[in-house]
Amino acid sequence: MPEISMIVPVYNVEQYLPAALDSLRAQTCPDWEAILVDDGSPDGCGALCDAAARQDARFRVIHQKNAGVGAARNAGLAAARGTYVQFLDSDDTLEPQMVEVLCRTARQTDADLILFGGYEEHYAADGTRTGCTDIAPVLEGVYRSDPCPQLFPQLSAMSLVTRQLFRRRCIEEGSCHFTDHKIAEDALFFVSFYRQHLHCVVGIPEKLYRYKLRASGSASQSYHPERLTDNFYLSDAVEAVAKSWGLENDPACRRAVNHSRVLDLQLGIKNVCLGPLSFRQRTAWLRQALRIPAVRAAVRDMPLQDARSRNDRIKLALLKVRLCAVVIALSSWNNRR
Repeated sequence: MPEISMIVPVYNVEQYLPAALDSLRAQTCPDWEAILVDDGSPDGCGALCDAAARQDARFRVIHQKNAGVGAARNAGLAAARGTYVQFLDSDDTLEPQMVEVLCRTARQTDADLILFGGYEEHYAADGTRTGCTDIAPVLEGVYRSDPCPQLFPQLSAMSLVTRQLFRRRCIEEGSCHFTDHKIAEDALFFVSFYRQHLHCVVGIPEKLYRYKLRASGSASQSYHPERLTDNFYLSDAVEAVAKSWGLENDPACRRAVNHSRVLDLQLGIKNVCLGPLSFRQRTAWLRQALRIPAVRAAVRDMPLQDARSRNDRIKLALLKVRLCAVVIALSSWNNRR
C-alpha cells in the first residue's frame, strides 16, 4: 500500500493540470498514489487524467458527473488506500521533496496530522504572475497526548486542507467528509478532523505546496446566493468545538472564535457585493447580520490588529461603529477594482 494517497479533484483546468501532474511525477520519493477525480469536466481534463493513468500505474482515475469539489474529494477519500491522505488542487503544484519530507516526518513522529508551509503565487486576470508570498504553518513542533484542545487557537485559523497531511484511519473513524458548501468546505472538513482525540499533531517549517491565487475563476470571487441565509456555518462549527471542550471562556480561544466569526462576516459582505442585490438590499443584509448576538459581540471584541489586511482593519473599524452603508460602499468599490 502507498504511504500517501494524493486526492486531486479535477474540473475545467486543462491549461493547469499538466503542471500539477508533472509535480507529482517529479517527487523524489515514489511512495504515493494519486486519485484523479474528473468531476464532469467539460474540457480535455478527463483525457489528460486517463493518459496519466496509462503512463503511470500510481495514477488512478474516477470519472463522475459534476457534483462540486467537496463531492469529488469525498469520492477520492472513498477510493484512497494510503496510510495518509493529502489533497492537491488541480491548478496548484507540489515541491519535488514534499512526499519525501512528509513520509520521513510521519515515520519519525507517528503523527495523525502534519501541518507544513507553502507559497502563495498571485496571478492577474490575464494570467500574469504578480507576486509570491511565503506561507508559514500555524504551528511548529511535535504535540502529543490529545493536543488539539491546547492548540485550538492555532488550528481554528487553518482553512486550506492542501497544506496538511491526514492519517486516513482518523478520517474514517471521525466520519469526516466534505460538505456541498461552495466556500470554506475544506475548513469545515478540517474542523471535523481536529475535533477528534488525535494523539499526535506535528508542524514543520518546510514550504512544500505552491498555491495559485488567481484574480478570477475562484469560488471566492463568485456570488453564492445560499450564503444570504446561511453565512456563519464555519464560525458556528468552530465555536461548537470550543464549547464542547469547555474553552468558550478561555481568552485565547474566545479571540480565535471571534476572528472566525468576523472572517465569516467579511466573506458575507464580499458575497452580497458580488451579486445582483441593490445597494439598499446589501446594506439591509449587513444590518441584519449585525443583529445576531454572536456576530455583534465578535465585531465589538475583536482587536483591529487581528484583521488580516489594512482594508479589513478599516472595514472592521467601520463595523464597530455600525457604519454599514460605508462598509458596503467600500466593499462594492473593492470588488470593481
